[in-house]
Amino acid sequence: MILITGGSGFVGRFVVRELLKHGHSVRVVSRNAKRLQKLPEFRDVDCFEANVSEKDALLPAMKDIRAVIHLIGIIAPSKKNRFRTAHVEATREVVKAMQASGVKRLIHMSALGTRPHAASCYHQTKWAGEEVVRASGLDWTIFRPSLIYGSESEFIKIFVRMMSFPMNVLQLGCVPCFGEGKNLFQPIAVENVAHCFVRALTREFAIGKVYDLCGPTAIAFKDLLIEIALAKGLKPTWVKSFPGLYPVLIPWKWITCSKPLIVATPFELAYFVAGIAEKILPKSPISVDAVKMLEEDNVGNTEKAMNELGLEAEDFKMGIHRILKSE
Repeated sequence: MILITGGSGFVGRFVVRELLKHGHSVRVVSRNAKRLQKLPEFRDVDCFEANVSEKDALLPAMKDIRAVIHLIGIIAPSKKNRFRTAHVEATREVVKAMQASGVKRLIHMSALGTRPHAASCYHQTKWAGEEVVRASGLDWTIFRPSLIYGSESEFIKIFVRMMSFPMNVLQLGCVPCFGEGKNLFQPIAVENVAHCFVRALTREFAIGKVYDLCGPTAIAFKDLLIEIALAKGLKPTWVKSFPGLYPVLIPWKWITCSKPLIVATPFELAYFVAGIAEKILPKSPISVDAVKMLEEDNVGNTEKAMNELGLEAEDFKMGIHRILKSE
């Protein structure tokens, strides 16, 4: 049986499907196992209720387990869940439970851009989580995905909502593109990520290795937003010069038309807005830490994953059109 932490999340659901498709028995750890068990896609899954970050909470879940896929992670902190809690403390509890139970195989979700002296707290704590795994003595494999997209991706949903019509008063048909949108991503479809996680389970050569998981080509953030709009059947307008009292001075005919505006927005304003939003909103749509990550490229080397795990990542332009057209 395979144990999954974070199995009810966006990536976790696809990993569960992939495991079941390949005949694996699956146990998912959740804070609300009873609710999860009622969902059709978890009907054939053993749902175990526990808070992974709590001391020794995972020990009972390790019975009859031969491998663990650890997916827990957050992209934005909250008062109840901080980066260190999710990325470091939870990982430490997983490792301790495995060591105590004699379970050796661990597949760990990290993130592309992770490094010891990263600008963002997200990447710093992801690195600290990796260090816990590397020092564990377990048979580990670490994956570092770039931006993961899919029909259930919150990242995609946010921009689709901002581009959709009729616009609400706050959006005014505008999608902010920090800087000039030149920073690069290599988005990867969630199905491709799930494939590699499951394939690594039965590949001994993957033990002790770190794999980048990325799409085949890099795409600038501006072009990424444009492709999302085109996939929704919209024709976006690129506004590369910051229009002063954004978005107050945008002509009304632009606001009321069906063409979303993708507006180059200075990073200084992004930091200001994110800082205010984090203070006054219970769940901010943007964080200062996220803005820091958008100031740098997020690209990697997929050669090892392609050669050793059979990664055949779909191009983002094809993938996003496939996903959004099917909705």
